[in-house]
Amino acid sequence: MKTTIIIGMVFAMAVCACTAYDLHKPEDDILFTGTTQPAEDGASLDELVPLTGPVRLNVATAVVLAVNNNKQLAVAKYSPAISRSAELTALAAFDPNFNGSLSFGRSETDQRNIGLLPIAIGNSGNLLLGLSQFLPTGTKIDAGATTDHNADRDRTRFGLGITQSLLRGAGTDVNLVTLRQSRLDIESSLYELRGVAMDLVARTESAYWDYVQATRQMEVITQSLELANKQLEETRERVAVGRLAGIEIAAAEAEAASRTQDLINAQATLQQNHLALMRLINPPGDNPFTRPIVILQQPSTEEIPLDPLDQCIAAAWVRRPEMNQSRLAINRNALDIVRTKNGLLPKLDLFAELGKTGYARSIAGSVGDLVTGHSFDAKVGVSGEVSLTNRAARAAFTKSLLVREQDFEALYNLSQSVEMDVRRAYVEVQRASEQVNASAATRRLQELKLEAEQTKFREGKSTSLQVAQVQRDLLASQIGEQAAIAARLKAFVELYRLEGTLLERRAIRAPGEDPTALIPQKPIAHWRVNGWGNDPAAMGVVAMEMDEADDMTIEENPLEE
Repeated sequence: MKTTIIIGMVFAMAVCACTAYDLHKPEDDILFTGTTQPAEDGASLDELVPLTGPVRLNVATAVVLAVNNNKQLAVAKYSPAISRSAELTALAAFDPNFNGSLSFGRSETDQRNIGLLPIAIGNSGNLLLGLSQFLPTGTKIDAGATTDHNADRDRTRFGLGITQSLLRGAGTDVNLVTLRQSRLDIESSLYELRGVAMDLVARTESAYWDYVQATRQMEVITQSLELANKQLEETRERVAVGRLAGIEIAAAEAEAASRTQDLINAQATLQQNHLALMRLINPPGDNPFTRPIVILQQPSTEEIPLDPLDQCIAAAWVRRPEMNQSRLAINRNALDIVRTKNGLLPKLDLFAELGKTGYARSIAGSVGDLVTGHSFDAKVGVSGEVSLTNRAARAAFTKSLLVREQDFEALYNLSQSVEMDVRRAYVEVQRASEQVNASAATRRLQELKLEAEQTKFREGKSTSLQVAQVQRDLLASQIGEQAAIAARLKAFVELYRLEGTLLERRAIRAPGEDPTALIPQKPIAHWRVNGWGNDPAAMGVVAMEMDEADDMTIEENPLEE
């Protein structure tokens, strides 16, 4: 008996060991496949971003730091592993289950009232070992061995039972639905992670250019303040020698004060952009919010090739994570239709049981008689169950059909939304590109205008107010030029994000690279819902006109790793 128990325990431990499963997969990782280091004196990332002191950045380094250190992305990276736990739960439905029990008993019976021995004493024991498993075909297998020890005899029995679903619950299509859906959920989580990574890269690049723009804007305003102060000193000198009226000083002072206000605002904007960028890249070491940034890359005005609009839209329909998740939702619902349609069938099971029993005066003897004896039992039969109204099953099937139509409409709606997003981003790229040249031309003309106005001022043909107005126009044109350059780069980043190609263009490999294809969908059945009439209880009575097109078969083996 002890040997039997030990064997059973070892078998159970072996079954448990087979369930070892790694929730993290290599495809979850986000990797850089291209050159991401700035080409400044061959410096490494650790040299550019030490644990203390200034952080030296170009846009590529900022992206590397964000992908490696951003906490929002770190949180999102857990989603695929968490989704895989549902796959484990689905696989567990097909795991073998071991059960066992061991019991001992003792009884004393007073038999004096029937003229027998005063007291009858009996000892008993029972050992039960069983193994059961449900297969994807709808087959349940039960095997077990029992040993009973009594005062007069010992009995050992081995039994095997098989139950096969014939209608409801029959076949791999319906029994593997949960497992297949859990794997679709894993794919959806990978696309979700890709979307988070893509959004992070886009926000990081935009935040970098915002910081660069804020830095250059502060430089421009500082130069403008110096120019205003210089104009103020020149005005005071001319008033002192009587070449200008004293009232001119007020206009020059007002302009210098206005430039001081602009500088204060520019400093605050720079600090805000500094915080936003450091929050995204989260460099290792000291508190990132207190570390200065050294800019290594200035925005370029070089021509950036722009793909045709139709190509951008086509890429978005295939590459956008939202589009792939929407297609996965349709595939997931297709499995729901398989399950709910099978649920319309009555339950009919075929079962068979076979047992062999041995009897003896000892446990060892009963085991021997189990092998050599002729005591056996066998049983075969069918069992069934059918609902007279089948309301719940009909309602579930109807819902799955409605959800499929809804999912297709959602996919069509999303495709339009995606196309509109790309078209808008495309228009913004074209506008921003044209604004770069236009703003540069405006700035050059404003410089010439200021030079002319200052010459007229020195000749006494202009006033401090007129010079201040021209200075203000020049400052606005300089800031506008820097904003246009940054806006152009940010517009391209946003277009790449909306068409779903940003990571590939930045040589970043992330989960969800492969587009999702729809499971081949057979035509939606013609069905109708009868009017409910005046009886609220009739809402569960659904009439459907079905045809063979509703049969769905999934050609794959989800149990294969």
